[in-house]
Amino acid sequence: MGKDIFDRLNRERLQQDKDAIEQQRRKANPILQWAQKCIDDNKINLDRGPYGVAASFNLGTRIVTKYLYKSCVLFCKHEGKHPPDRITFGRICTRMFGPRVPTKDRGKRPPGYYVPERDIWQEKVDDRLGISKLRNKWPRLLPPAGEPVSPNL
Repeated sequence: MGKDIFDRLNRERLQQDKDAIEQQRRKANPILQWAQKCIDDNKINLDRGPYGVAASFNLGTRIVTKYLYKSCVLFCKHEGKHPPDRITFGRICTRMFGPRVPTKDRGKRPPGYYVPERDIWQEKVDDRLGISKLRNKWPRLLPPAGEPVSPNL
């Protein structure tokens, strides 16, 4: 009987922590919400170009800064949020991705960032939100970084 109560309490605490993780992600600043959307989609989406074709970039590649910023601004407009200014966006990108690196774009080498694979980027977003502390608290019960947290136990 004592073990059943202990298990029930642990499940309740785990559910509270899962709820806290989801709430933390929902209340994050627009840049981190954009990052979470990109992680969930496993790509960075852009709006339709001049020929009506939507562009997207895979994670785990170098992406030009202006395309990352455009993607974030489009996400903010779609969600009804105020888009960040370029300086703030660049600072947060540098914290998430590291220093800017040269990329290739139409024969030029504009600055960009190496956007990591889904799992690595999720860990960085979680660290910025303080979620990694909860992940360390429940290592076997919470899903690995990069997988959505299910509301069900």
